[in-house]
Amino acid sequence: MNYSREGGKGAQFQLVKNSATTPIAVSSDCHILIGPEPPYIGDWIGAGYAYRNFIKFNYNDSLNNKKAIYGELSFQAHKHLSMRDSFEIAVKELIEPYSGFDTPCGPIIALKKFSVDDTLFTLDIVKHIQRIIEYPDSNFGLFIQASPENYDISRFEVVRGSHQLKVGYINPPRQRR
Repeated sequence: MNYSREGGKGAQFQLVKNSATTPIAVSSDCHILIGPEPPYIGDWIGAGYAYRNFIKFNYNDSLNNKKAIYGELSFQAHKHLSMRDSFEIAVKELIEPYSGFDTPCGPIIALKKFSVDDTLFTLDIVKHIQRIIEYPDSNFGLFIQASPENYDISRFEVVRGSHQLKVGYINPPRQRR
């Protein structure tokens, strides 16, 4: 079964420069799952039955010709089900426009282990940010998923609208004379 639900409070993309923060609205934010529906439909990420989050942030022209120095993707979770005490979350870039769960994506660009009791998750995706600065037409979004997806049954519910992307950047150096 494919399930997609859009709506609710959107994720946030923030540009940060010299203590000034500029928020930018997300253009897509939905939950996708394959397998039986969880008892309470929500925004789940999980293994056993693959649950993924799809998110895409709008590109902001103020990043043109900049060098990203950090890109922190964060989100919150408030429910979990797991037979383990930790699990890994992975992020993959979509390489084509989003078309559902099986949208082609590249290799894992961020991977981090978390405790099942954690409620705030932060992953470094600075390479993705720099790539969309250099090639803004290739910004098709991201899948946030468990790694591996085919292990034991483990999942957690993402707090809708809690996705944030905080980007730090610098101007390129000036040419020497």
